[in-house]
Formats: sequence, C-alpha cells, structure tokens
Amino acid sequence: MAALGSALLALASVLLQAARCQGGAAKGKDGSPLRFTHRLYNATINENSAPRTFALTPVKMGVQVTDVFWQIAYDVVSGDDDGLFQAEAVQVGDFCFLRIKTRSSNSAQLNREVRDAYTLTVAATESTFDFQAKTKVSVRVLDTNDLKPLFYPASYNKAIGEDTPVKSSVVRVSATDADIGRNAQFYYLFTSRAHPFVVDPFTGTVSLARKLNRTRTARYDLTVLAEDRTKKISGVQKFGNVARVTINVQKTSAGPPVIKPGLGPTVSTDGKVTVDVRVEAGVKPVESLNIVGGDPHKCFEIIPLGAQGSDFQVISTKRIIWSQNPLGLNLSLQAKDRSVPSLLSSITLIHVPAYRHSSLAFLEDTYIVTLSEFSPPKTHAVKVSVTAVTYDVTFGIKNNPDSAKFKINPKTGIIVTTEKFDYERKERYEFDVVANHGDAETHVVVEIADENDHAPQFARSSYQAAVDENTPVGSSILKVAATDQDKGKNGFVTFAIANAAPSPFTIDPFTGVIATSEQLDYELMKRRYHLRVWASDSGGPFSRVSECPVTITLNNVNDNLPLLERVGCNATVPQDFPVGRTIANLTAIDADELQQLRYVIESGNELQLFAVDPASGAVALQRPIPPREGAFNLRVVATDGEHSSDASLVRVTVTDRGEDATLRCQETGIFKQLTEKLIESINPTFAHQADDQFSDIHITNRHSPKFDPSLPGSIELAEDHPLNATVVRFTATDADTGFNGKLVYAVSSGNEDGCFSVDVFSGDLRLVCPLDRESKGFYILNVTVYDLGTPQRSAWKFVAVNVADVNDNPPAFDRPRYLVRVPENTEVDAVVFTASATDPDVDLSGSVQYSLLTSTDAFRIDEVSGEVTVASGLDRETSPRHDLRIAATDRAAPGPRLSSAVDLVVVLRDVNDNPPRFVPKVYKIKVPEDVPVGALLVWVDSVDLDLGGGGLVSYNLKNTEGGIFHLDSSTGALTLERELDFERRPAYNLTVRAVDHGLPRSLSSSCFVEIQVLDAKQQQFETSGDGFIQAGVIRTTEALDRETRPHYWLSVDATDLGAEPLTSRTHVFLEVLDVNDNAPELSQPVYFASVRENLDAVGSVVQVKASDADTSSEGKLSYRMPEAHRTLFDVDPQTGN
Repeated sequence: MAALGSALLALASVLLQAARCQGGAAKGKDGSPLRFTHRLYNATINENSAPRTFALTPVKMGVQVTDVFWQIAYDVVSGDDDGLFQAEAVQVGDFCFLRIKTRSSNSAQLNREVRDAYTLTVAATESTFDFQAKTKVSVRVLDTNDLKPLFYPASYNKAIGEDTPVKSSVVRVSATDADIGRNAQFYYLFTSRAHPFVVDPFTGTVSLARKLNRTRTARYDLTVLAEDRTKKISGVQKFGNVARVTINVQKTSAGPPVIKPGLGPTVSTDGKVTVDVRVEAGVKPVESLNIVGGDPHKCFEIIPLGAQGSDFQVISTKRIIWSQNPLGLNLSLQAKDRSVPSLLSSITLIHVPAYRHSSLAFLEDTYIVTLSEFSPPKTHAVKVSVTAVTYDVTFGIKNNPDSAKFKINPKTGIIVTTEKFDYERKERYEFDVVANHGDAETHVVVEIADENDHAPQFARSSYQAAVDENTPVGSSILKVAATDQDKGKNGFVTFAIANAAPSPFTIDPFTGVIATSEQLDYELMKRRYHLRVWASDSGGPFSRVSECPVTITLNNVNDNLPLLERVGCNATVPQDFPVGRTIANLTAIDADELQQLRYVIESGNELQLFAVDPASGAVALQRPIPPREGAFNLRVVATDGEHSSDASLVRVTVTDRGEDATLRCQETGIFKQLTEKLIESINPTFAHQADDQFSDIHITNRHSPKFDPSLPGSIELAEDHPLNATVVRFTATDADTGFNGKLVYAVSSGNEDGCFSVDVFSGDLRLVCPLDRESKGFYILNVTVYDLGTPQRSAWKFVAVNVADVNDNPPAFDRPRYLVRVPENTEVDAVVFTASATDPDVDLSGSVQYSLLTSTDAFRIDEVSGEVTVASGLDRETSPRHDLRIAATDRAAPGPRLSSAVDLVVVLRDVNDNPPRFVPKVYKIKVPEDVPVGALLVWVDSVDLDLGGGGLVSYNLKNTEGGIFHLDSSTGALTLERELDFERRPAYNLTVRAVDHGLPRSLSSSCFVEIQVLDAKQQQFETSGDGFIQAGVIRTTEALDRETRPHYWLSVDATDLGAEPLTSRTHVFLEVLDVNDNAPELSQPVYFASVRENLDAVGSVVQVKASDADTSSEGKLSYRMPEAHRTLFDVDPQTGN
C-alpha cells in the first residue's frame, strides 16, 4: 500500500506540472480556460422556503474541472437586490457543481405572488491560476399552497322554469385560486344536499338532478363551497370560500306540443305528396299527429318518420284531382301529447300547392285556321294541344260574341263548328281557349274564306213596263238592278234574257237596261211579253243565277185603216121592197180595235132612200122606192173616227114588184187574212210555252246527293292508327248542275269526342286524335253530304267504326301509394296487403303479374295474386316503416310488355318487445378518493325504443356497498354518499337494473358500473434528462450508442404529495461501456490505381485504410482479399498495402 501511495504521489506531481504547463499555454492562447457548461441555467425554488434551502435545476450547474489543481469558488455578483440567495461550490469528480441556496441570515421570504423569478449573475473564480468565468442563473419561484380559492362573483341568481328537463345545466359558479399547479386544484360541493341539484366538483356546473315542483318549493338558496383539494388531503377541512346561489322556480304553463313543419311539401313526378313534420314535445312526449281539416276526401295519412314519435310524414295515399283544387290544399295539423287529459298543440296550416310537374302551356300562342264559307255545321276546325303533363287537362272556350259558332271537346281539345258561316256578315272570328280553368290560355283565329254562296238579288221581285207599238228600234224600256253580297268576281253581276223564244227586246249585260230590238206591231205581235231576266255572277267554281220576271205590254196605236169585208155589191130589190128591210150587210175590221167603227153612206143616197146602220153596217131601205127609179150606186165607208176605209160600192137595181131581192158581193178576204195573222202571232207563243214557264235547270235544286253504294258500312281501326291518315274516302253524286250539284261533307253525329274529321270537299275521313278502345271501342258515324243548292238537299250514311285493341295500357293501380299498419310481431308468411292492378286491354295484354322492385328480405309478393307476405321477422325499433315498390306487368305477347309501379308503405305498430338497453353496457369511471360526498359520479342511461309504457324506464341499484352509493330510480343519477378510501378499497363493481313499464309484461336489463378509486397521496417520480424512473429504478428509453454519446449526467427529483409538496434532488453519472457493435469502414468506397505492364516485380500499388468506431477494436484491424482476386494481387494484412 505504501508503494502504491508513493507511486500515486509521483503521478500527481507529474500531472500537476503538466497541467500548469498546459494551463499556461491555454491562457496565453485562448484566455481563461474556466468555462461554465451553459451560459444560462434554469433553477426553481419554493416560495416561503426556509433559510439554506437549495434551488433545484434540471441540469448540472457548474464548471467542468479540466485541471486537477483548480480551486473554484462561486459568488452571486448581481440580480439579487434583496440579498435572498448565495452561491456554493461542491466538486464531485471532474465537475464542480454550482448550488444556489437561500441565505441563512435573511429574514425576508420568497413570495411567488409578489415576484416569481430572479435572474442571478454568478462568477466562478479559480484561485490557483486566477481564472474567472460568469454565467446567469434564472431562478423561478415555485408555488406553495398558501391561498384559498376565491369566487367571483360571490353570489348567483337564476330563474328556471318548472319544466326544466333533468340533467339540464342551470348555472355555473366559478372560483379561482391564485396558487398554481396542484395547489390551485379545488373541488366544488354543496354545503347542504336538501335540494334537487348537483354540482360538478371539477367545473362548478350546477345541474338539475330531479324534477321540480314549484308548488312545493318556489325558491332554492344554495351554498357552494370551493374547497382546496391539497389541504383536504393533508387533513385540513373546509379550506376555501363559499358562493351563494339563489334559484327561483318559475311557473310554466302546461306546454303543449309544438308543430315545426319542414322545408315544404315535396311532390314526386307521379304526383305523390310528402311533407316532413317535426313535433317538439311539451311537458309530455308526443303521442300522435292528426289531420283535423283540409282533407275532405281523405287523400292524406300521417306515418312516423322514425322509431320515436317526434318526426312524422304527411303522405298522400289517393290520387288528388288538382283541377278541383287549382289553388292547392290547406291541411290543418294538430298534435297531442301523453298528458291526462292530453294537451293539444295549436293548429298548424300546411299549404300544399297545386301540383305542376311542368308548367301548363299551349303548344302555340295563337292558332290560325281558315275555313270555307261552305263548311257545314260540325266541321272540324282545329285541335289545340298543351305541353305534356301527367295530369288530366280539360279545355274550354271563353265566351264572347265570336265563340257562339264553335264548341270544343273538353277532353281532346278539338274545336268544331256549330253553325254555317256567312263571309259577307263576318269574315273573321277570334276567341280564347283555356286549359284547366285558366292555367293556360291560347288565342284562336278562324278566318272564313269567301265562297260564291250568294246569288245576285234583284232590287225588285218583278218588273212591269208598257211600250207603244211602232216605238223606234233601240229605245230603252226599263232598267233592272241586282246586287251580289259576295266579293270580287263572286259579286260581279251580268244580265241576260233567258227566254228561249225570240223577242223584240235586248238587255245590256252590264247595266240591265232593256231596249227594243225590232219594230213593234200591236196588231201583228204579242200584246204582252213575259221576259225572264237572269242576273249571273262571275264566281267559281260555278256562277250563281237569279231570275226575275219582266212583263212588257204593247200599247195599241191607231195606225190601221178600217177594211171592209165586202166590196162591189150588186143587189136587186123589187119595187115593193119593204121599207126597213136590210138590203146588204157590210162589215169592216179595224186591226187597232181602239174605237167602235161607224158606217156611213158617203154618196149615192141623195134621195135618202137608204140608210146604213152606223154600228152594224147593215144597209136598209129607209123610204119606199119611188117609181121610175131604176138603180142606185151607194158608196159606203167604215170609219174609226180618224181613219176611213176605202168606199165599198153597193149597186142597187130596182126590179119589178114581186120579184125576190138578190145580193152578190165581192169578198175581200180581209177577215181571213187578219185571222191568219192573229193565228200566226199566237202560234209562237204556244210553241215556246215551256220557255215562258220558270226554267230552273240551273237555279232550282231538284235532286238530292247520293252516296256511292260501294262504300263500306263498317270499318275496323287499330287504336294506334296513325293520325291524319285517310281512313276512307266518301264519294257521292248529285244529278244537279252548278252549285246544286256541288257537294260538301260533314260528320253530323256519332263523333262526340271529335276524333274523326271529314274533308269538306274531298270527303276523306281522317283520324285527328288518338283512339282509345278502353274509353270508347265503337263509333257509329253519321256522315252527311250536302249540296250547295237552294233549298239545300242532303243525304247521310251511317258507318260503324270498330276500334281494335292494342297493348297500349300498362296495368294501373287505383292509388298512387298504399299504406298499411301491422303489428311488429306479425308472423312470417302472414298476408299484410294484396296488390290489385287492372289493365283494360284484352287477352294476355290485360293479364297482370306482380313483383317487388324493392330489395328487401322482410317481404315477398305472389306474382299472381299480388299478396304481400312477411318473409322474415319485423322490428319496429330497427325499421319502423318499410317503403316497398310494387310493379305490375302485363303478359302481352308478342310485343313489348307494359308495366307500372306503386308505393306501399308498411308502418309497424309498436309491441313491447325491447328491454331497456344500456349504452354502454359497462360504465368505467375513475374517481379520486377525495372527491366530495354528494358528487354526481355518472348518469346511467338506457334506451328503450318501445313506445308508451314500454319505453318508460325505472332504475335500481342491486348493492349500495353499505350506503356509499345512491341511484335515483327515475333519472339514473349515481351519486356518492360516503367518502372513498383508496387504501381501504380501490375499486367497486356495481350492478344497475333498468325495468320498463310495458304490457302485458315488463322487460328489464342490467349494466355494470366499474369504479376505480384513485389514490390522492401516491408519490410520483419525475426525471429530467434522457430516461424515466419508476419506483426509483432508472431504465433506458431507447438504445444506447457509446460512439455517439459516451456518458450521461442525470438529475433526479423526488417529490411527495403532501399538503406542501417537498422535493429532493440528486445527480447520477452514467458511463456507457463499449461493445464491438460496429463493423470496420474503409476510408473510400472505391480505390483507383494503375500499374505498368511487363514489370517483373511491383511494390505497393495502392494502400487501403479502414477504421472501427469501437475502442475495443483499436489496433486490431487486419486486411484480407477474397481468394478469387489473389491471382495477380494480394493485400498486406497489417498495413493494407
């Protein structure tokens, strides 16, 4: 041992000398080698610390001793104005620790609330070599639990309604503790528990734990204590302050449910209405929602939207005839709750606007159509159409003076005429057509095309005129006048004399003036002329003619001499011829017949023996013939007073007495001549008597039209026959000419829907609207043909039209949506609904099969009967309703099959089949053992999706653990009734049972509450550095690497959990030992070398160098070349050459 000591002493002397030499060299080069490990250190110290209490630091404070001969001292040179601190040097190994402590002689104490940090400047002085260094130490003053929690404000007032729900937060009290960290922790608790409130010990939130009853208690005065937790643990009770909380309970009226409509009605493309409605519960839960008005036809029903009764849907289950409700529907809804008696909500109106899949509009704003003036009644005018819509549309004509001549089919929109037209009275008709009582409107203009439908009309029904014979040729006698109401050529009138026999008259074709065309002779010509004057227009396709009788009478003029029938008479009379006896009868004829002829003896009667009767022309003996008179020559003339005939000589020879008188005259034959002329003037009249009668070959309508007998009496049309295609052409003939033979056609009956139209002139029967056999499968059309004559004649023909079936109708359900309600425990295979769709088509096209379009395992449908049955168990709580879509498809063959679909809503009625269900099943809570009595630990909550009593739950606690815990039966509030003690019992397992009140039997379930009691006094260890400590054992937290860091300095604090926590600190030096865990590494990844060829011997080509980070491998590296590379080269194992 003495030898060892001598050796160590010698070694120390050598080292000291070496250190001095090195120190001197260092000082001369870099200044003082004395340096603190850090320029700034952080340290902590508790407030109110006793004298000589050391400040703690997470790192080593001080100087690394690089010279064994250094003698180091520390001193606080600034930053300690109050003189509270002093520095102390403690050398351990190669490190001289700096320790800061409170002075022993100072009566002042540290107060964190006054000053919580100091920055000290510490100087280090080495006395051997006189080295100096400085550093700064930031001392943070740590808190100690020296202050009580303080409320601000110290009093609270709150008013709540009597109906405030349990678990509701009422008010939050707030306290603060000026201490920090654990010292600032405190609990909130009531000083008294005679009230229905609980306070959260951590947040200060006051909540309602039981229902309120203002009749019993209208005001609660609560006292909340904020108790310092640390003090409580250390045994100091009620270390804190209190706050006063006044809660006034306000009387609330019995709150009925409140209806909250959703965003508004939604309407599907097929017209189904759905309205989402939410009902907010009042005092009691909602029992039902009902429609109390606005649904006279029961088109709507209410179904639940969810498992619980607060969300509902109002759905339409029948087809709504929107045309009867053009302004929409106003549904009145009212909800009631489960109170006794039930409270009713105020009535809420929900407006369902009239459904419009697309805006209703006519295809054209104005329809313009032209009709012939000849169009008979019931002529097709035009078909108005609207845009495609999914609902029925009805058409109507707005009344005005022009609309009287038209009618419209309300279903098809086909407009037909009701009367004939007269262009001359009105040439244009305008009226408006509306759809669905005014939802859409269009304008119709019917222009009438002028036709030659009016014959010229004479100004007078007949004309009479008289004319003197011998009037000069070309003299105007009279003027006829006629007008035609037609326009243009149809109204241009010309005149003509229609008599077939020649007449001495002509008529000007344009002016209508009748004039003589030859010399008139009363005696030789007709005394009265009956002219047939025609007035003709120039229209087409035929001209119309009117006839007017014109009577022209010839006036007789005295322009003829009387003519004697006998001349040159020789008469013999005896001497004794008696006086007064007629000797000869002379007669004369005057063609004028204007005056009575008188006969006069012009000469030869000087003796006045003879006399002539002036009227009859009889020559008689007036006086006895004197003797000796033998002969007399009498000249007798006939005169009309203006003209006298040539004298007729009557020679009278006197003979002897007793002889017979004789007479011989020469006959002039004038009577015969006049008779022949008269007969000649009369014969043409008889020859053309037919012409003098009213000739109506172009005027009078004698014949009725006749249909072609080959026209069919019946035809068959498929109901998908193309529109506007000719079905059949009706042809008819009329033996009359002109307009009397011009024919027009019309469907006069049997075409009530207006689907058939016949062309007015051609007779083509066309289809103008789609046929529907299911609506009307048979037509009997009365096609009438009219001529355009006067009076108008017609003929008719019945044609039977049989509409052949086409598969054009999909199966149809009688409702757009069906609703059924069934119990949720309905058995499998039970029938819940029978779908029924009808298809009016015939044969296979009308046979229906059913299928489910909705993917579901709960229901199935029979494809033949349509019965919907339960396929698997139902559960209202999982799916309170099932929305199914059922398809009905016909069996048409061949050709495509048609189908339709309908919604079926299956609403499940509640059955008490669900026990209360806890969520979670196990409650795991951690409770500090010092939590105050009365604290609410947890709300246990269960869910029972059943309705009514089946959803009302009560709770009970199977074991209260000796009264430590209490469970409220109605709310599930678990509260602490006695203090916990971790050392006595660190955990509790409680069983909570929930029971519903359903019928016919109640159901129950249980949950578990696992309570872990936390130890409030457990010591905790904290570490600063590179590891962590558990139970005082230092363990590595990651792999160590000596090559990266060869040693560690650890500072370890030990702190208790006392009322005033105390801490102790130590430093631990850890050295990392080396192990061979690193492979050698070459200095370069690739070495490049060159050598000349043909050399016999070569020295070193290149030297490879390697290093190993492990200290244990130092000087032990060897080099080796793989065997395959040794043919020409090798490596020295020691040098690497």
